[in-house]
Amino acid sequence: MRTLISIQLVILGLSQLSYAKYNVKNLVEYNPVQKCEVVAEAYPEAVSSFDQAGNLVFLKNGRVLYCENPSSYNLNNKSEYLAQLNDVSVSDILSQSYPDSYSAPVFKYNESPGRIRSDQVFLNTYLDIEKLPESVLGITAKDSFSSSDLNTLNRYLREEIIEVDFLGFKIPFNKRNSAAESLRRVNDRLLNEAPESATWIKNNRNMAGGFNLRYISGTNRLSAHSWGIAIDFTLKRASENLNFNDSYWKWVSRCIAPLRCPEPRTRGSVEARNQASEKELEVLIVEDRFDHFPEEVVRVFAEEGFIWGGHWHHFDTMHFEYRPEFF
Repeated sequence: MRTLISIQLVILGLSQLSYAKYNVKNLVEYNPVQKCEVVAEAYPEAVSSFDQAGNLVFLKNGRVLYCENPSSYNLNNKSEYLAQLNDVSVSDILSQSYPDSYSAPVFKYNESPGRIRSDQVFLNTYLDIEKLPESVLGITAKDSFSSSDLNTLNRYLREEIIEVDFLGFKIPFNKRNSAAESLRRVNDRLLNEAPESATWIKNNRNMAGGFNLRYISGTNRLSAHSWGIAIDFTLKRASENLNFNDSYWKWVSRCIAPLRCPEPRTRGSVEARNQASEKELEVLIVEDRFDHFPEEVVRVFAEEGFIWGGHWHHFDTMHFEYRPEFF
């Protein structure tokens, strides 16, 4: 089983917080075999074995993943980055290290650690593969899933979902691989160590996540919500510093054209953003993430194995996702 080394930190008031370091792995320095070992440790219920010499990971449903992708992708090329998202090796999953602090600098193009996912690793972890009927086991081994396949998988996934009490909300989360247990610890720590931040979430955010078997919009890739390992916090109301479209990179892109989002935006009106260069716009967008959550909320989630979508170039600041391999 994975090991999370907890960091003992003194919890200070929000105005006094320094940028605390998260305890993360510097995965960029790991070789492919080491990355396979990290995945096997983080997802022990998924991996049957791996062949170091053959560069292969064997999953419990019979699927095989490469430790290192035979294809070479240039992340600065949009089409190649999209290809990597659909052709995932273990090294691809861990090709980018999660930042070690809340105040991480502006990310490089397509630098979004954790956004590259393996449906096969998650499927073998968050479903009880050994108890599935043979017909359903065959579905799990497919490269892509039809609507009928998802309906079938949904029936079995729901058996792995339990409700977690989180700041007064009931969140459907997966009980396997310590996912629900870790979310419960985040709840307890926020209430006990950071009550001001817990109150801030209750006053400013709605819960809009948890288990929901679906594709990522506009793709044939399954969302992390499909496995019951992600939680979203949407804005309850717009404010002087935030509006609803600032939370997600796709929503921001819809607001670039005049009259699409006429209300004033964080750090600049629509007109100002329309006149900004692409690079200037990226900086404005990435800086906005610091208005979305108090630092200690992001830190507590990280210390319990959750990544934050605010640390992505393709940002999703309402999104927290259980990914123990990064910590």
